[in-house]
Amino acid sequence: MARENDLFKFKRFLKKDEGALPAQAELILKTIHDAGEITRTNLLKKLETTLTTKQAPARVLSFYRSPLVNSGCIQVISDKVAPKARPQKRVAAKS
Repeated sequence: MARENDLFKFKRFLKKDEGALPAQAELILKTIHDAGEITRTNLLKKLETTLTTKQAPARVLSFYRSPLVNSGCIQVISDKVAPKARPQKRVAAKS
């Protein structure tokens, strides 16, 4: 699930022998690279002015997020905090 305050951090560009990214993915990666790190909200604002597609920037970002993370090009740090563990009920030992 996408969260508005997710932080996108640039890690690396693909090497030539690793293949090429689609143009839209390259644009997303370059935008993150130029910022160093950027929140999802600010990234979408920048993509609104640079992406030339009929798709909404949020949809394009959602589509390319996993391939960019899985290839090691970016890291996404979520603002999601793990839920607190519920206390376990203590059960008396039977003798």
